[in-house]
This record gives sequence, structure tokens and C-alpha cells, in this order.
Amino acid sequence: MEKIEAIIRPFVLDQVCEELSGMRVHRIIATEVKTFEEEREYAKVYWQEGTAGRRSRDWDIESHSNYHAKIKLEVVVPESMAKRVIATIFRAAKTSERPDVKITRSVVEKVIGSVGRRDHLIS
Repeated sequence: MEKIEAIIRPFVLDQVCEELSGMRVHRIIATEVKTFEEEREYAKVYWQEGTAGRRSRDWDIESHSNYHAKIKLEVVVPESMAKRVIATIFRAAKTSERPDVKITRSVVEKVIGSVGRRDHLIS
């Protein structure tokens, strides 16, 4: 079994869940999270200097930090489905903005579910 975690933009959540449901992935955990991303703005400044001609230099105009609202999806699937699930999430979550989606994949040794008062090994 493998656990796939994806950080996506909130407005693509329905599309991603619909695509995963089409693959028979029905246990999806979606959590609202905030990501911290630093953004920098640059300006290129040109000036004339003697006979050397035009020269340029990048100036760091502004640096600010932003928290962005995102959705964290978590699914646990058989190893045979993991690559297809990742490809589906990438395709469904793709937008024109960067970065669209960030995905991590890890191995799950056991999945334990609770039924009543007893714990049962699921996988």
C-alpha cells in the first residue's frame, strides 16, 4: 500500500475528487491547510556608463511572505495503482498558475481500522 499526499488549489478539489472516484478511489481525506511561500519581485535597471555601452543589474525591489489557502488530499491505494493516481491528480489539478500541485508518496506498512471496540488489520 502507498500513501499519496497532494497539496492542491481549493477550486480544483471537486474535479480531482471526481476523477479519483472514476478510478474507484473512494476514501479521500481533504484538509484545509495554509502554505507559506516567499515571493520576490525584481526589476531590471539599465544605465549608460562611458564607452562600455548599456549595462544592467537586477535590483530586489520587494520581498514579502504570503500564506496561501490550499487543500491537502490524502489517499492510501495499492502499489499497483499509485502511479495512475498520481498522474490523475496532476492532470485534474493542473491550472495556468505555478505551482499547481505538490505530491508526496510514501510506503504504508499497515492500515488499521477500528470497528466497534476491536481494531482490525485492513491490509
